[in-house]
Amino acid sequence: MSWFARLLSATLARVNVRVVKTAHALIRRVLRGEEAPEVLERLGVRFGTRNGSVTVTPPSSLAIPPCPLSDLAHGLLTHWALGTGLAAWATTVLMIDAIQFVEADTPREGRLLDAVWAAMTGEPIDDEALDLARELTR
Repeated sequence: MSWFARLLSATLARVNVRVVKTAHALIRRVLRGEEAPEVLERLGVRFGTRNGSVTVTPPSSLAIPPCPLSDLAHGLLTHWALGTGLAAWATTVLMIDAIQFVEADTPREGRLLDAVWAAMTGEPIDDEALDLARELTR
């Protein structure tokens, strides 16, 4: 491989790392409730409505590292406390398959995802799930 090809390859690798880090940071801000879900349009996520339901269509190429479960807990508490935007946030979090958690397949993840599902469908979030979210954000 020529020196130019090696330089180009290394440069592209650094650019890809920066893009993934930027996407990861943006998704984490949305998860934590610090940004509205619509900012994910910068990553190619499309939002719409169909039959009165919100639709979220991420690009198939969206790949990011797993996020800490505490981000999900923080976002749940933030949107629950605000009382607005909870269903749209929950829909976004559940519809983007690229959002995975470091603590995947644990009872805590299952419990929080159940609470997010309840939020998406307009069901009340039980106190046990809120207590777990508070514990994870400490």
